[in-house]
Amino acid sequence: MVTSGGTREKIDDVRCITNLSTGTLGSLICGALAGLENCEKIFYVCGIDAALPRSGNTEIIPVSDTISVINAVKNILSNNNIDAIIHAMAVSDYRVKSVRTGGARLGGAKPGGVELERGQKISSNESEIILVLEPTPKVISLFNILSPRALLVGFKLLCNVTEKELIDTAYNLLQKNSCAFVIANDKNFITETKHKAYLIDKNKNYTEFETKKKIANGIADKLKHLLNGLCL
Repeated sequence: MVTSGGTREKIDDVRCITNLSTGTLGSLICGALAGLENCEKIFYVCGIDAALPRSGNTEIIPVSDTISVINAVKNILSNNNIDAIIHAMAVSDYRVKSVRTGGARLGGAKPGGVELERGQKISSNESEIILVLEPTPKVISLFNILSPRALLVGFKLLCNVTEKELIDTAYNLLQKNSCAFVIANDKNFITETKHKAYLIDKNKNYTEFETKKKIANGIADKLKHLLNGLCL
């Protein structure tokens, strides 16, 4: 199972909070895994606008917000024997808890300053809107509970940190969630043509990659060797 792309958390019926994830890396990972011998099927859980893989043995499961991601992975893991989970999706860390008007309104209209009903469209006459956010459930923490035998690859994205901080933070994620590997990357080193990342294992050894294609092939190669070892 590969998760990919970004999620959307609704503000009202026409607006949402999202992120910049395109799902390109996830789609490449899916393609690399599909090329492995004995790969029977891949479940590709992806955001609405995520890049899609072209492999024929892939089932596409589109999702929107964090709760829909959780429902999708629960359904897949409850009904299938999954060998590996690559959680490349940029799941929203926060969702909207409440929406309030700030008080003043455009055009000298009557002041607001009230909490709006959930789902209600926010008027364009409001001069200030206050969003109260709350943390979303951590999807990665579910995998070891729902499918403890599956090999898990997690992802950690930071911005403008030292290599040591990036490696240490990613390794903490690996230990906390019983991952086989974690991909660590810094947004400052991701461009249209380059994607510097580190694949970290349980011994805190790591391999450096410089493009999305190499990251995808590196993950597939590592999982191939681990899965072949489990079958011996």
